[in-house]
Amino acid sequence: MRARVIREYRTQYRSPIGFRAGETVRIGERDHEWPAFVWTTTADGNAGWAPFDWLRALGDGRAEALRDYSARELDVDAGDALTLRHELGGWWWVRHADGREGWVPATHLQMQEEDARMNPAGEAIDLAAKLARFSEHWSPRVVAEMNDYQFKLVKLQGEFVWHSHADTDETFLVLHGEMEVGFRDRDVHVRAGEMIVIPRGVEHITRAREECHALIVEPRGVVNTGENTDSDLRAANDVWV
Repeated sequence: MRARVIREYRTQYRSPIGFRAGETVRIGERDHEWPAFVWTTTADGNAGWAPFDWLRALGDGRAEALRDYSARELDVDAGDALTLRHELGGWWWVRHADGREGWVPATHLQMQEEDARMNPAGEAIDLAAKLARFSEHWSPRVVAEMNDYQFKLVKLQGEFVWHSHADTDETFLVLHGEMEVGFRDRDVHVRAGEMIVIPRGVEHITRAREECHALIVEPRGVVNTGENTDSDLRAANDVWV
């Protein structure tokens, strides 16, 4: 995917933190503006924001890094051409035309027209490759449309919110891991290779102890948290990958 910078961005931290998978770090408060990130201090005393979902809390303010991370941001100017690598909490890890790589806020980018359009009908879609292009939880990405229905990939971990969809059923097909759909009178476990259809108007909640990947099938325009639920987990519609 490619994008063009619509307004300049300048690095805020000249000494960005970084860590390797397996390292122990200290964590503090979550970022109010970017809730996917937590204030993190590495063993060498350097501190900065790191993705909360990439850390496993150990207690006493300590956490284990689950994967390699660098907080390096990228200085860009309006009009610069970038290649998008992966998204995290409203930021994109990008590669500049001059070879530099780093994070840039998504608000400063505009997808190029040829990259923002839907995946062509009649061509095979590699779901694993699509999943590898984003890391956010509870933020569905559209991969295809059929008539008025959309097929969306989603990564689940933790607990969602109680909600319902008044006008449509909703289908989850689990591709990897295991999820739980809670109803007011029971819980249903759905494993890889299984699917569940949630009836319209029925209040439910989705959960996953470990990261789970699923394909959602529902009409275009459905709000992931339900129309009457106010939550920070509400995701934008029609975000393609």
